Amino acid sequence: MAWPEWWTWELELTPHLLKRMDDRGFTEVDLRAMLEIATSFRDDVVDGRFVIETRHRPSRVEVAVELDPRELLLVVVTPTQLRVTTMRERYLEVTFRKGRVLAAYLYLPRQVGAKSVRTERLGDGLLADFDAEGNAIGLELTDPGHVSLDQLNRALAQVGADPAGPEEFAPLRAA
Repeated sequence: MAWPEWWTWELELTPHLLKRMDDRGFTEVDLRAMLEIATSFRDDVVDGRFVIETRHRPSRVEVAVELDPRELLLVVVTPTQLRVTTMRERYLEVTFRKGRVLAAYLYLPRQVGAKSVRTERLGDGLLADFDAEGNAIGLELTDPGHVSLDQLNRALAQVGADPAGPEEFAPLRAA
C-alpha cells in the first residue's frame, strides 16, 4: 500500500492516549509495533482524522490518528482492539431432538474462551459449570421441562448471578 507523506511523521502520544493504552493493555512499544505492520487507512468520522487498520496479538486493531501539519506530527488519538473479550449478556440455548426439548444451557457472562473445569449439581436437573478461576460460566438444565423459574433463580443465587425474569425463561415454557 502506498502511504501518504504524514505516515513518516513523528508520533505524538497524548495523555488521553496513554490512559487508554493503560486501560486496554497496550504499551508504547505495542503501539509502534502495530503501526509498523499496519495494512490500510481510511478517513475517520471526525474531520481531519484517519483510522489505521492493523493487528495486535491475533486481534484486529484500529488506531485513530490526527494530523498536525504545522509540527509535522502524527497525533495518536486512541487504539481500539476489535475483539470481544467478555460475553457481557447471558443467554439461553435450548436443544431439541425429534421435536422435543432435550436440554438447555444458560450461558452466564464470562471471558471469551472460558472453559468449564468443574461442574456442580445444584438441584434436580440443574448443573453449574465453573471456569479455572472458580467463576460460574453457565447453568445446564438437563431436564428443562421439569425446572421451574423459582428453581432456576435459586440456582442463579447459589452462583451469585442475578435472577431470571419470566421473559428470559419463556423459551422453555414455549418449548
